Amino acid sequence: MAGIPHPYFDWNDSIPDFLAQLRLDLQNREIDPAGAGANGRAQALGHLRACMRGRTLEWFDEEITTKTNWELTNLTDGTGQANLVAVNG
Repeated sequence: MAGIPHPYFDWNDSIPDFLAQLRLDLQNREIDPAGAGANGRAQALGHLRACMRGRTLEWFDEEITTKTNWELTNLTDGTGQANLVAVNG
């Protein structure tokens, strides 16, 4: 892991390049977003946020961190189902 720079992302940067760097950085730090329970996902999301800079960080906090997905919540409301897999069934 020594010598591998921490990836940073700002509004005008290349998204595919950043995601490739982020994927390698998560792998080197042994953070598995799909790993054991919500812990790996929470670690990966926290690491992703730490990579954001400037306008991108503002957008991330306003649109991702502080909001719930109201459309998804609205879809499952009133169905008596716990998740979309059950709604599909």
